[in-house]
Parts: sequence; structure tokens; C-alpha cells
Amino acid sequence: MRNVATVEGVIDEQRRGRLRLRVRGLFGTLEIDAFVDTGFNGGISLPISAAVPLGLVLVGAVRTQLADGSEVEDFVFHGWAQIADMPEVPTEVIVTLSGDPLIGMELLESWDATVSFNLPQRKVIVSTP
Repeated sequence: MRNVATVEGVIDEQRRGRLRLRVRGLFGTLEIDAFVDTGFNGGISLPISAAVPLGLVLVGAVRTQLADGSEVEDFVFHGWAQIADMPEVPTEVIVTLSGDPLIGMELLESWDATVSFNLPQRKVIVSTP
């Protein structure tokens, strides 16, 4: 039987939900604030400056369509992720030249998570069964 977990993050002035994320590679661990991106189907997206020191394992490349419709080619790495007391899970990490760290739907699905945004209280809430 799995333990129920609920994690609260904040919604910023631009109405983006943000959670504290722990990402681990072969050489280190990083704790970083990341935005919950419901339009991102992958696991995690990190800028190269955050990803390199972790020692993530390169697994390939992927063509990614951005919100503005343009496409870019990014490298895909293997790493591990955790939010609060949720179990650490393996995940793909898309490494970009710049941009904000993102939490994608694939990562949230690995915990069977439910995500809700409470705009009046400025909270993003992630719950697992």
C-alpha cells in the first residue's frame, strides 16, 4: 500500500505553479524551483547550467516543439527526481541551452499524481493516491 502524499507549491505573479524539485545524477544532487508545465509531456527540463554538474547519463536527442510553435533539438539524459517526500523515480531530463526548469506530465504520472491550481490562495497542490 502506498502512502498518500500532498505537496504544496506557490503560484507566482505570472500565474505559474512552482514546486521544489530534487534532481539527482551520477555526480550530484540539485534542489531547484521548477514550474509545473501541463503542456510539457516529458519528465523534467533543465537548463544546461543546472544539468552539467549532476553527471546525468546521455540517452539521445529529441526534437521539441515550443509553446510558440518553433522547434528545437535538445539532448535527453537519464536522471532521478523527487518532490518533497514522494519516492525518488527515474526520469528523462531534457537539457536546454536556457530557460526555466520545468516539471512535465511524465514525471507527475510516475507518481499517479493529481495536480490542482488554487489561484485565489496562490497554491499549486500535488497529491498522490
